[in-house]
Amino acid sequence: MSEPASEPSSATKPAARERAALVAWIAADDGKKLTRNQQRDLDWFKKQLAATAVEEFCRAVPKGVYCELSGRQHKLVDDAAELYGLPIGDASIDLKAALTALHDFIASHARLLAARASAGEQELREERLRLECANLEIRNEVDAMRRDQAKRDLIRVEELAAGLSQLSAVLRQYARRFNRIDKKVGAEFEKMLDRVADMVESGELRF
Repeated sequence: MSEPASEPSSATKPAARERAALVAWIAADDGKKLTRNQQRDLDWFKKQLAATAVEEFCRAVPKGVYCELSGRQHKLVDDAAELYGLPIGDASIDLKAALTALHDFIASHARLLAARASAGEQELREERLRLECANLEIRNEVDAMRRDQAKRDLIRVEELAAGLSQLSAVLRQYARRFNRIDKKVGAEFEKMLDRVADMVESGELRF
């Protein structure tokens, strides 16, 4: 049965395994083929190096990098350190200490933050209500404009109908003249005028 990757494969102590990993690393750089145990030692050692690098970085994050990660300018970070007592004012920042202090601050002010969040939600609801009222007023104004337009159109139709009545009276005078000349033509003309009058009255004739 092969040994687990997390256990030393060629040495029983970490220091001895580190030496074995370094030997394997040198051999790999020289182009030599590593044994299974040597490859395990080398992989383990690289993971240890990576973990150590991350740990050291988190213990001393450069101020500029912290500002970039937080999306805040140096002055804002320094102001937060002074106002709230957060450990983020030095040139290098212990990220674990900073995050712990930040979450402790949030926990100690949870009620105040919740109240502010509730107030913010109330403001959003009020703003939404104001927008709905404004939209309703706009719709009412549009409807009023449409009604006014409809009234103006109705007046024009009535005026047109009156004009047609006057025109009809004139045409009927001509119909009587036609009737004296040719009764058949005059009768047909009278029928046509009656038909037009019926269409106007019934609404069949639209303008």
